[in-house]
Amino acid sequence: MTYCSQPDWPSDFTYKAIRQRLLDENPGFKIEQAPRVPGAFVQLVGPLVHVAATVNLTKRTGSIDFVTPLPSAVPSVGINGRIELSVRDASGRELSRQPASLQVMADPLPNTDETAIVDAAVPFHEDMAEIDLVLDGNVVAKYTNAQIAPPAPRSFRTTQPRGADGPTISWSAAPATAGNVTFTVWLLSDGNQWLAVAVGLTDPEITLSAEQAKANKLRLFASNGFRSSPLVEINMCPALIAEVARAETEVEDFQDALDSGEIPAPPRTPERIAQARAQLRKLQRNLATAEVQLALCQNP
Repeated sequence: MTYCSQPDWPSDFTYKAIRQRLLDENPGFKIEQAPRVPGAFVQLVGPLVHVAATVNLTKRTGSIDFVTPLPSAVPSVGINGRIELSVRDASGRELSRQPASLQVMADPLPNTDETAIVDAAVPFHEDMAEIDLVLDGNVVAKYTNAQIAPPAPRSFRTTQPRGADGPTISWSAAPATAGNVTFTVWLLSDGNQWLAVAVGLTDPEITLSAEQAKANKLRLFASNGFRSSPLVEINMCPALIAEVARAETEVEDFQDALDSGEIPAPPRTPERIAQARAQLRKLQRNLATAEVQLALCQNP
């Protein structure tokens, strides 16, 4: 390892372990030799469902952490022969069974459990309702969800409370019939590149930082693991977001001053109070106009 101040020459055992871990995490590398189990790993194309899971090999337990639809997947490489993913329908009938690579966590601390991660994809099936994580022939975790696609997010609303660094963008919640739904969000940067900023959101909203709020567009979809909603894209309109935040602050400040008696200044005659309330209504109309302009910009 020549980036060290003094070269550190790993042993044959360590070198092979490092190389295997690189192959596990970057399966696009060209592999001259066959996988450890010939024919176990194949290129998957077409509608797929990605599964991310963790396994405790010592306790023989596991959990399925993320399930997400995707159109394609690179070949998997790693330790195999112990993990399978079984896809079943609502009645429990097995639709497919897919071997998965097992990526063991490197350098465990002494007297700690041996753990590993599973990062694999299974073919999508119209009747799929359950995915089983099978370790050494035993089911150690299950994932179930609805069999209908969630609707696309809509009814977007952008707010920025006083003191917040960036805006909060919210949208319609998915109906209960769509099952347990999460949201994935990307932002379009100045470099014309989409960057994922949230995966697995359970609430239909996201709070952005001041830097993220400078993005040109936001893109998101809803997913219940098996199926996704259509992709939705909105304009960010950062200038109008700032205008709405400024108008909200003006309304709040004026309302507080009116309620506390700071406005109007003495003498507080009925006529002057009526004038102050008329001024508040004007500020509220300005806020409503700014909100409409923002909504039209984000959803043209």
